[in-house]
Amino acid sequence: MGQYITAGLIGSLVTIVIQAIINAILERVKHKRELRSLVFQRKLEVVEKAMSWYQETLDMYYMLQTALKEYDTARKTGLQGITLKDEDELIGVRLTDGEDNVVLVTRNGLCITFDEKDVRPIGRVSQGVIGMRLDDDDEVIGMESVIAGGKATLLAITENGFGKRTELDEYRVQKRGGRGVITYKITPKTGKLVGVRIATEEDDVMLITDKGTIIRLKVEEVSVLGRSTQGVTLMRTNDGGKVVSIELI
Repeated sequence: MGQYITAGLIGSLVTIVIQAIINAILERVKHKRELRSLVFQRKLEVVEKAMSWYQETLDMYYMLQTALKEYDTARKTGLQGITLKDEDELIGVRLTDGEDNVVLVTRNGLCITFDEKDVRPIGRVSQGVIGMRLDDDDEVIGMESVIAGGKATLLAITENGFGKRTELDEYRVQKRGGRGVITYKITPKTGKLVGVRIATEEDDVMLITDKGTIIRLKVEEVSVLGRSTQGVTLMRTNDGGKVVSIELI
């Protein structure tokens, strides 16, 4: 069984196909006055629908899966692992065995789970395929791989120090490219999500704020709650700081 590197990035697509299609239609029917008139009447409607689709393509999270053997090199300068376009950002890399599920979680509390077989292995310098569609004000903040049959939970932490664990059974496996389901009830009190981890009760978790404050907690002490809940206070941020990073140890 092969091993793969699975990577995720926030992607932006740029296209001029919409206007090109419209121009091509007008050129073909310019000698037919009645058809040309119809095209002009429908032009705004076509553009409106097309731009709605175009906006959706701008807000997507892309996935790339590459065979581990492609990284077998002694080159000191390293190898390119993925192609990034302008404003793209690589946010996570995980070693998988081809049999795992992939979990993506967004800042606004949405989550999608899909079989990693939906992400076909491709070359290192590729852009990848769509993993999750995002709303305009949202972004993916975490990617994890889940081993089937494991006893772990999904640990989620917010910027205001709230957190919880949720059983993985609550997340149905979907096809990639969807918008996912609610995994955290975001409110002004909790703040946005800043990090997620697949954690077991043997793990500890460290939270750090932008003020330099750190706290270490036992994962087993974090409450296990349903998907659409606010969680409990794990760290008080009375100094005005925000949790910016979490890590298992």
